[in-house]
Amino acid sequence: MKSAVVVLITLAIAAIRADGASAETGEREIYEAEDALLSAASTNSAQAAGAYRRAAAEFSGGMVVANAGGEGNYVEWPAVVCAHAGERELVLITATGDEKSVKMSVNGLEVGLNRITCSCADDEIKMLLLANVRLEKGGNRVRVWGSKRLPDLDRLDLLPAAGEE
Repeated sequence: MKSAVVVLITLAIAAIRADGASAETGEREIYEAEDALLSAASTNSAQAAGAYRRAAAEFSGGMVVANAGGEGNYVEWPAVVCAHAGERELVLITATGDEKSVKMSVNGLEVGLNRITCSCADDEIKMLLLANVRLEKGGNRVRVWGSKRLPDLDRLDLLPAAGEE
């Protein structure tokens, strides 16, 4: 079952237009982690106590957010925009590593995450964290955090809910 889900998610992600926008709805479908708000962030410095942006050619956008997680240290997309309210699937794409306790909230409410590790098209092993959520029309605030350091964060994808087109 998990392998079928990985194939479906991988195909869905590959089907997203390169500019990250859906032709049908005008919704943006790709939210790069490096474009998110970083709490306790400093400028692209590995010496930073909090999250920071670093170059990573093997990830989309050529960057990731590293060192997120821990006390008060989060990554937030303040405006994940939906053309209409309804069920969606959020896919957080991260680097793999030790099992981490990644948490996500949407508009202030914590949501459950399903974890899948997969080999993606670029032959890198990545972790997909899936959340089925209800988003409001317009902007939605999505926050990712954890009690310990998180794996490097690549991006957040907004997809139709499972079973919808």
